[in-house]
Amino acid sequence: MNSRCSFPFSPAVHRIYLYAGATLLASQLAFAQQTVSLRGRVTTKDGAVIPMGVTVVLESEEGMPVARQPADASGQFAFDGLAKINYKITVSCEGFETYTQDIELAFGADQYNVNVFLSPLNSKKQPKVAPLVSDQGASRSAVKYFEKGERALQGKKSRVAREAFERALAHSPCYARALSELALVDIADKRVDSAEAHFLKAIECDGAFLDPYSELAALYKFEKKYAQGERVLRQAIQRSPQTWQLYERLGEIHYATGKYKECEQDYLRVLTLNPAPPSDVHALLANTYLKERIYDRAFKEMMIYMRMDPNGRFAPSIERVSRQMEAGGLVSRDQVEAGNELLKSR
Repeated sequence: MNSRCSFPFSPAVHRIYLYAGATLLASQLAFAQQTVSLRGRVTTKDGAVIPMGVTVVLESEEGMPVARQPADASGQFAFDGLAKINYKITVSCEGFETYTQDIELAFGADQYNVNVFLSPLNSKKQPKVAPLVSDQGASRSAVKYFEKGERALQGKKSRVAREAFERALAHSPCYARALSELALVDIADKRVDSAEAHFLKAIECDGAFLDPYSELAALYKFEKKYAQGERVLRQAIQRSPQTWQLYERLGEIHYATGKYKECEQDYLRVLTLNPAPPSDVHALLANTYLKERIYDRAFKEMMIYMRMDPNGRFAPSIERVSRQMEAGGLVSRDQVEAGNELLKSR
């Protein structure tokens, strides 16, 4: 449909035109390959989780601030919709040495995973931590090969990484971290069945380790095995109901299957657990409200997104759709003014 058409339209055309715009917003997800996601987990050197107080900061290669967020209770963090450039990540926590690393995201896969290991300062007061059982059971040789595999992954040396993780598992067959990382190498090498098996084995070996649940759910979603993906995420949520990333991933599956009310609740749960989530969550929630025809809430979430990330990957579509909603009378004048005030506050 020609986007230059003028209003007013009949109510029926209003809907068609809005959904054309809504589809444009949703279709931005298809262009995710033009951006990259950075996800990771922060633990101590011995693999123990630091339950609170961890801050993750992302800067551009030139030192410009890009994003900042706390790690969740399981040590996980995620930055989505990043431009494919190089970054520096800084992780800090009281009682631990500050960690910095250059992350090369300019080329390669559309999702990059990093494990951050913090070293404690020489202090009598150390945070209480909960080490993973499989980390404690891993031999020194297994840990050595695991760390070699991590370095190889960072250097985009897939073959070397595979060999290192396989050697780690030869020493400690139930080393969940090595199983999960080997599964990611499998995915990069298009060995889907092997990746699934390694994720399942990681979950079997250490049910408290959440990464393989989330990654396996993403794999099932890619294969359109939505029921399996939801089941895996429900298992993870039972173990860690406060981990917001699990609900975000569950929302993706519910949206893909047209369960928009469930999807709405997933994203609202994310906002409850993480008051400062990635901006994409607001765009995805807005898109869900559009599918439910709850236009006032959709518009509000769009404005929140534009305040947070005016140059983000969803911004062009949101600007287009919000203008159509205003012109078509799908939001009131008061809502438009409230949205404008929200944008001024950024």
